[in-house]
Amino acid sequence: MNIQINFGRRSIWKPKNHSRIYRRSGWIACSFIFEMLKFKWNPEYFKTLISKIESHFQSPSFPVYVFSNHDKKRSASRLNGNLEKSKLLHFLQFTLRGIPFMYYGEEIGMQNLNIPLKNGLDPIAKKYKTLPQFIVNRISDTINRDEVRTPMQWNTTTYAGFTAHKNTWLPINPNYKTINVETQIGDKNSLLNTIKDILSFRKDSLALQKGGFKWFDNSNIPKEILAFERIHENEKLLILLNFSDKSCKIDTLNNHSIIFGEKVTLQTNENNNSFVFDSLGFGIFKIN
Repeated sequence: MNIQINFGRRSIWKPKNHSRIYRRSGWIACSFIFEMLKFKWNPEYFKTLISKIESHFQSPSFPVYVFSNHDKKRSASRLNGNLEKSKLLHFLQFTLRGIPFMYYGEEIGMQNLNIPLKNGLDPIAKKYKTLPQFIVNRISDTINRDEVRTPMQWNTTTYAGFTAHKNTWLPINPNYKTINVETQIGDKNSLLNTIKDILSFRKDSLALQKGGFKWFDNSNIPKEILAFERIHENEKLLILLNFSDKSCKIDTLNNHSIIFGEKVTLQTNENNNSFVFDSLGFGIFKIN
């Protein structure tokens, strides 16, 4: 059976415009959740928003999680180019119940390119081209959408490997020498390889693909850590993410074993096992 998936844009909070899965003659329609484009870096913010999303998209519906698109600032720029935060953000995206959707270049942490409004080719930039640049720079969002639409950065060759032509419609971000696909493929600690590892795990996990979602209620979990479970039949997973810049220790996971993660270490003693999450560490735990 062939299934066509269509993605669209709607506000999920309007009662008549809830984003649901529609099944008609082999097609599925899904809507982006733009509220996630405004994310704030703290676990309580994500918990509140995810809870609201879950209430609107109950099974068999699926939310579509997106952190960047062609109209808004890139997630890596909003995170000030912090590699570890980008890793954690996309780990969250690929472990939540829903459909993860990435904007091109997010997998390598591409960032916005500052392009003066007067040089913009974007229709919105042209409309406001007389606006003083110092005012534009103070606006939290981008008026010139060219800044988030620059060519894909494939390698360190001229024009980032995007083309052999002498000119591109939009300029290449000068940081392509360090932020590109080829360089990150060869770096085992790169954002690209972390995302590939997460996707590989997700591919083999029915709990992550279509399992249920519920918050992990445990008073001993530090407030800096976001904790939830994904369950499908006999596969039970606990997802933990440390949003803090400091390490966190959990002593109450004796019936859990880590099966995937970064910056998480196991400490053992005679009485119990402890898991230490370094700054921005994350992991997937099997519930034994």
